[in-house]
Amino acid sequence: MTCLVMVAVLLLSCMTSFGQSAETVAKESPELIRLRAENRLLKATLKQRNEEIAALKAEVARLSPDNKAGDPDKSAKESPPTNTLAYKLAVINAGGYVTEKDITVTRFAYLLCTIEAKTSNTTQQIADMSVGAVQNLRENYGRDVKLLDFMEGMNRVLPGGERSDYALATALYMQVLKK
Repeated sequence: MTCLVMVAVLLLSCMTSFGQSAETVAKESPELIRLRAENRLLKATLKQRNEEIAALKAEVARLSPDNKAGDPDKSAKESPPTNTLAYKLAVINAGGYVTEKDITVTRFAYLLCTIEAKTSNTTQQIADMSVGAVQNLRENYGRDVKLLDFMEGMNRVLPGGERSDYALATALYMQVLKK
């Protein structure tokens, strides 16, 4: 019971710090408080997803600079070369052939660009370390992790404001995944 009282006091102090009076908070049901917290979380998630979509659109526009007029026939005929690093990662991720237009090619291109900006490593180093980590997890720990999932996870855990060492971050992330 004491724990519940402490939680209620903590919740009350948090809510009053957001500009609501103690009387207003006391009248609200726990369900309403939970729904408001979920609403804030959903708004934050939506904002993050919209930023990711905008970044993907910018990456697509950057990868097709010749398509300035927005000609859909031109972009449909031209595809990224099959020797790009992003394409190679998509093939490794799928375990075989993928088309040059596969969405994972675009996603890997985005991830390489984003992770490179967060680290002091080149895209080639990032790709090599990621593939090696996934193979290590599979061979030594029996963990079957898709390359795309691994790189998505690395992108989430890497801090944005500083240039981290991808090798160190990969080793730490592998420790989490191998358990």
